[in-house]
Amino acid sequence: YLLGDATPFYIRPSTLYHTTWDVSPLGELVRASPDDPNAWTQGLLDLGVRYVDVNFSELSRLTGDGWYDSGVSPTVIDAWTQSLGPPVRSWPQAGRVVFDLQRADTP
Repeated sequence: YLLGDATPFYIRPSTLYHTTWDVSPLGELVRASPDDPNAWTQGLLDLGVRYVDVNFSELSRLTGDGWYDSGVSPTVIDAWTQSLGPPVRSWPQAGRVVFDLQRADTP
């Protein structure tokens, strides 16, 4: 799942993503289960998502400009990523991290 990006062209497997004009799968999960990051993770797993590539830099820009799903705020993203455990890959200089949802502490 590309969170903050809408450029799946460089990724071989089927990739879930959305543009600023599309409904956000994470936003829908947040609205369905507010304040329950584990439910958001389980919801994405149920959609067939295993890895999430979070582009914090782009999300910050998009949410700050009002161009992103309002349910996916920086506070929500921070709470959710804290529940995922350590990333499997990160690029700090680019503000990007990849999480493996199967390693998350989800009941």
